[in-house]
Amino acid sequence: MNKNRDNILCEYSDEESAFVKGALSSDRCTEGEQHFHMSLTSKEYILYDFSMFDAPGEEGFYPVGDKDGTDGDITGEEMLASAFAKAESEPASEEYAMTADASLTYDDKGRAVLRYMESLDGETEQICEISFDPALPGLVTISKVGMVSTLMTFELGKRHSCVYRTPFIDFEMRIRTLRADNTITADGGVLRLDYALEIRGAAAHRTVMEITLEKE
Repeated sequence: MNKNRDNILCEYSDEESAFVKGALSSDRCTEGEQHFHMSLTSKEYILYDFSMFDAPGEEGFYPVGDKDGTDGDITGEEMLASAFAKAESEPASEEYAMTADASLTYDDKGRAVLRYMESLDGETEQICEISFDPALPGLVTISKVGMVSTLMTFELGKRHSCVYRTPFIDFEMRIRTLRADNTITADGGVLRLDYALEIRGAAAHRTVMEITLEKE
């Protein structure tokens, strides 16, 4: 896995894709494995206010702040808060819920690794992993490999970019995390994420996601 200076997992290159898929589907983290019943709910809201983004350029819209892992300025925060407030007054544009069996292990670096399978079309399954350093539970990485592949970083108050790969086209995305509450341990717990996501200037959404783990 790639890591940058802040111990954040980074987007994999095309050359690494085969390795990533093999690593996620292997039994590389079996010591002390805990099994859970996992429930996931997600609500998506359209952010109608695009003022949270800079003016469009040759490469599309980008959030205030031009570097991954940076804070937005005060003006950007006020714009984002305004967009979120407006979105909250509207019904969710999309809702999603699923349950699955999940396993939690710790890798050789001490990172917690939650693994489960999800299906986008009711038939084809893909591997999902949620990982974090227990000392930094508010810095969470979600990776998916299968029909779609991506590696998303969620860090409270920070912006990060990623690529969402599909069989048809790849999308460049920017994620701005407004809430990252994580109480997951070997005994179970809850992960709550609230974030804004922009797909290369084409759309901006707010997603509120909650994952709950209960011992089987």
